[in-house]
Amino acid sequence: MTLTKLKNILTVPLLLISLVGGSVVMTVPAQAAYDPINPACDQLSDTEKAQSPTCNARTTENPLTGPNGTLQKIATIIAIIAGIAAVIMIMVGGFKMITSSGDAQAVAGARKTVIGALIGLVVIVLARSIIVFVLGRM
Repeated sequence: MTLTKLKNILTVPLLLISLVGGSVVMTVPAQAAYDPINPACDQLSDTEKAQSPTCNARTTENPLTGPNGTLQKIATIIAIIAGIAAVIMIMVGGFKMITSSGDAQAVAGARKTVIGALIGLVVIVLARSIIVFVLGRM
């Protein structure tokens, strides 16, 4: 595999990783937002807090970057869709290899399809791991 082919294969996943990483970095000021409910809940007694659905429903998790936040859900959906596409491409490459009838060029094309899909799966897993790691540190 030549360097230009490897560059072409890795360009799109790396672009997606940089876009997602950039959006994570840009969301940091949103975490410092003022919570107007906090002073109101602090003024209540313990029994009043227990009866207040608003104070009981409050959480310290950020809805954007928290464990079940929007960015986690988006990253999971993208990883699932890309993983399904990669598995389909592996099956297509396998089918091409089976139906190549010994043609060297067809086998080489099928092998490239399978290798590209496997590289894509590795990139998907690494990208998802990086996103989980970064969001876990926020």
